[in-house]
Amino acid sequence: MQYSHYKEHITKQGDRWDTIAYKYYGDCFKYAPLVMANPTVAISPIIPTGIKLIVPVLSDIDATNEDLPPWKQ
Repeated sequence: MQYSHYKEHITKQGDRWDTIAYKYYGDCFKYAPLVMANPTVAISPIIPTGIKLIVPVLSDIDATNEDLPPWKQ
């Protein structure tokens, strides 16, 4: 899968999918785009150190009303 805009993240000791999602998206539950962009990385509780991950840049278009809290819908 190709992404037009993405960042790269080199994992550090203790990195997890949810903590990386929080770092880049501000939401620890938004790890699905990270997992989908990095199909060769095993889904495990802790990601090994030194792995280069693709971090897709999510736009406002990617968010649906279901993802928004009621006061922002």
